[in-house]
Amino acid sequence: MRKFLESFKFKEKCLTQYASTRLGVKKVEGLKIIVLQVVIAILGVLSVVAVPTIAGMADISNIAAANSEMATVQTAVNAYLSQQNPPLASDAIDALTVSDVAVYIRGGASVIKGEYDINGYGAVTATGRGSWPDIVAVVDGKFVKAP
Repeated sequence: MRKFLESFKFKEKCLTQYASTRLGVKKVEGLKIIVLQVVIAILGVLSVVAVPTIAGMADISNIAAANSEMATVQTAVNAYLSQQNPPLASDAIDALTVSDVAVYIRGGASVIKGEYDINGYGAVTATGRGSWPDIVAVVDGKFVKAP
């Protein structure tokens, strides 16, 4: 009897496969629940790693933009000083402001957010964060992440 049932199941399986291929119906396997759980666990681990990294990117980009702005002001000061004939004296350079060199900055002085000091040698240092966000601080004339 057992052999008969086994042969019947085999025949049924063969007939089912034959009929489904003849009718163009393909057998579709579904996802097992364990596979779904593994995928969800992997996504959870990735999100735990990625979210803090992405959240810190805004801080880094603001600080980089502030330091880039300071480099722009330094370039404008250098361009201003190279156009002066005769060269300015040290005390005259020390009295320069961002407004004086705004002609050499695309967008003028209105696009500058930070506060800067130009020393007698034409070097630019940051003196205040101006309208930069609270995460930006000034340490030793450079913009850094606020503690």
